[in-house]
Amino acid sequence: QGTARHDLIQTDAPLDLAATGGALVDRRGAVVGITTDPPDVAAGDGLSFATPVDTALEIAEDIIGTGSAHHAWLGIEGADVEAQTADDLELTGGARVAAVTEGSPADEAGLAPGDVITSIDAVGVTSMADLVVELRDHEPGDTVFVAYVRDGRPGFCIARLTERASA
Repeated sequence: QGTARHDLIQTDAPLDLAATGGALVDRRGAVVGITTDPPDVAAGDGLSFATPVDTALEIAEDIIGTGSAHHAWLGIEGADVEAQTADDLELTGGARVAAVTEGSPADEAGLAPGDVITSIDAVGVTSMADLVVELRDHEPGDTVFVAYVRDGRPGFCIARLTERASA
């Protein structure tokens, strides 16, 4: 099982797997992304992926400035809320919490399995990918306002993001 990746650029430009890490350019020659190995796609399906150049630049600046990349961590595992559940809750979507890591920011803030996260700092979350992308805009140590639905009732909590401890 591969690692889930979000907010990638998908292209039908052919990519030799040995060439990952190269520039993906638009028709004017402007760099729009850095090619990456495909996330769990069938070989030969003609799809290639790239990390957006803005994301790559932020990570590069972090590495240059501190010696490593730092990513904010909430401490949940989850998935997109199921369509029927979203309809039942009168939501356009959300990120359903499947598990909360003990001692994580989510745990300390009171999030629980089954919660459906609907926004971070008033920015709507309609999928797990939305949640991941929104968390990328934060640094370890940032405090975020998390809106969620639990047992059909809206709720909120405040979580202080950390950096995931090395395994």
